[in-house]
Amino acid sequence: MNRRCCPARSDEIRHPTGLDAAHRAVQNSAMPWFAIHCIDKPEAADLRAATRSAHLAHIDDHKAQVLVAGPLLRPDGRAMGSLLIMDFEDRDAAIAFANADPYHVAGLFESRSVTNWHKVLP
Repeated sequence: MNRRCCPARSDEIRHPTGLDAAHRAVQNSAMPWFAIHCIDKPEAADLRAATRSAHLAHIDDHKAQVLVAGPLLRPDGRAMGSLLIMDFEDRDAAIAFANADPYHVAGLFESRSVTNWHKVLP
């Protein structure tokens, strides 16, 4: 592997200088990252819309832990799920966060996975 173009470790990666302090702190976190990948039940757009503000408030309460978060989209632009990459002490903490998500509590998701994730680029 050419280490100049493909760093193997996240500590070798140079971050853009335009990042705010909170985002830099998350990127430099020593805690493990977890990907929370969720797929909505079919025809659940109304339920997603009804619980969106509570879902966003839940994420905002943990914003210091968020690397990225947003909806998964169908080709036509409609939401079909969610993807969050966040740091937590351990998988149990990530699952507890996901279980408390208002989308999950409302029964929006057909499937959900919580998986350890390793940041390589950028």
